[in-house]
Amino acid sequence: MIPLVQAGAGRRSAPQQGGIIFRLMFLVFLIFVCFFIYIGRHPLLRLAGAFWVVDQTPKPSDAIVMLSDDNYQGDRAARAAELFKTGWAPRVVASGRLLRSYAGVAELEEHDLVSHGVPESAIVKLPGADRNTRDECTGIGQFSQLSRN
Repeated sequence: MIPLVQAGAGRRSAPQQGGIIFRLMFLVFLIFVCFFIYIGRHPLLRLAGAFWVVDQTPKPSDAIVMLSDDNYQGDRAARAAELFKTGWAPRVVASGRLLRSYAGVAELEEHDLVSHGVPESAIVKLPGADRNTRDECTGIGQFSQLSRN
């Protein structure tokens, strides 16, 4: 006679992990956190960016260098014009990449500087084909070396 054995008897069943409610609550919490980070991304990024700003008192110099790609309001041009008007430097270097073969960001910056009260004779346009800030600074450094000689 063969003894009858129940299916699964003799095997230990793994404890159920369960927790589907916990997983659902965690997923909903994660979605809310991502949503609030997305909504508050601008203030958070401004706060992180403000950490890197070094606001030192300016010193008299040969020129005020304005890097390219100013924002829509022209904040860089306004600050450069303010520094020029207070007499920190006799010239303003407007640097910028070319947008077309006949015009570039330097022309836009020149327009902004003139509109803020800087005379055209004090503006040095330095158009270039620079792709990033490092290349632009290298070009400005080479320009300053050439102008000294």
